[in-house]
Amino acid sequence: MSACSSSTDSSVTPMEGYLGESSILRPYFNLKDSLPYVNAKSIQIKLEEYQITKLALEKIYTYLGTSFGNGDMASGRRLFIKLVKSEEIWVERIGLDKQRARDKFYIICDKVLGEGTNNTLHLGFSRKGTARAITEKKVSVNDFNSMRLIQEFNEAIKDDPLRFAISRLKGSEEGLQVSELGGENLLELKINKLSQKERFQIHKSSIAGLACIHSHGFVHRDLKSNNEVVVRNEEGKVIGAKIIDFDTLEKINKRAFAEVTYQDYRSLDILKICMNHHNPVQRRITTHPGDDLWAAMITICKLEKKVDKDKRFISGGFMKRFSEYQKACKPDNDQDEQLRYAGQYLFLMSLKSNLFEDIKSKSILDPLIREMAFKDVRKADSMKAEELLEWMSSIEEGISG
Repeated sequence: MSACSSSTDSSVTPMEGYLGESSILRPYFNLKDSLPYVNAKSIQIKLEEYQITKLALEKIYTYLGTSFGNGDMASGRRLFIKLVKSEEIWVERIGLDKQRARDKFYIICDKVLGEGTNNTLHLGFSRKGTARAITEKKVSVNDFNSMRLIQEFNEAIKDDPLRFAISRLKGSEEGLQVSELGGENLLELKINKLSQKERFQIHKSSIAGLACIHSHGFVHRDLKSNNEVVVRNEEGKVIGAKIIDFDTLEKINKRAFAEVTYQDYRSLDILKICMNHHNPVQRRITTHPGDDLWAAMITICKLEKKVDKDKRFISGGFMKRFSEYQKACKPDNDQDEQLRYAGQYLFLMSLKSNLFEDIKSKSILDPLIREMAFKDVRKADSMKAEELLEWMSSIEEGISG
């Protein structure tokens, strides 16, 4: 492995993010501080002391190149070296007591993949070079119950064939979780560059993930573009997506806080709770799988909106109605919470039963989108995620290119 270009290489842009002095992450060592000089060879020699092999490093370089560089291992290696030089690569021990002789070491990039009210998601890699999501908790409220549910859920799905669409827990300690990870999240994904088959697999994975979650008696409650990451094969082709961030996981038919996701992802039932109770503590609702399906519908529509009109899986009439809904969720005075709620509420209440009612289906995913867009997402006769997944599988052969 040869030495790489200097940190002034303009072909690679450093990733943003900062662990900060208040971070719960207490790195075992900063990689730059432990090296006499920084190049690919010195990095390899140092990391081999922690069972991180040359092969694992090459996997890391390939991942970085595919997700953040020019699509090749060389650009990923340049990026990794640049991050080391700027003191943005750390090695941490997570998952075992730090006094034990044999610890689980993880490489952590100072890269924030996502940030919510209660946690921050960092990019990390296992000793084998596999991408991992390192979730850093910001608060400890309900942490014990959240971790108990996540562990119970992970045990429940271990033999489920649909677990491929779920980011499973791989290790934890107080304040930190390590989970499976794919590539960039769907918000960052340049979806217009994907083939139709790749795009379809992303949408199908969203439904498969929810089918897995719901069939075991759980709901995610915070599905959105930020909380799904793409999965690629060794050639860099997108083969699906994984649902991440299970801090809001809850069992079906349990009372829980309603206000856990972005406003436009909230179903009408959740919206009513938020409007009727000014005190956030009182905003509680009985959990239901339909709320997840509404959020999945919003996610799919947002992705398809980025695609060229002639290549979309959703017809123009559906996309026009969706754009009108988005505008209603964000009035000019979007700093006023109740005004935002009122705009969304009035728009939905102006419809009889469905966001896309009275619009003729013309594109292949229109029926799927309509089925997930009922105002009453808790209808007893609504299709479940497993049924929607079965329908998507039945049309998959018709997807070309």
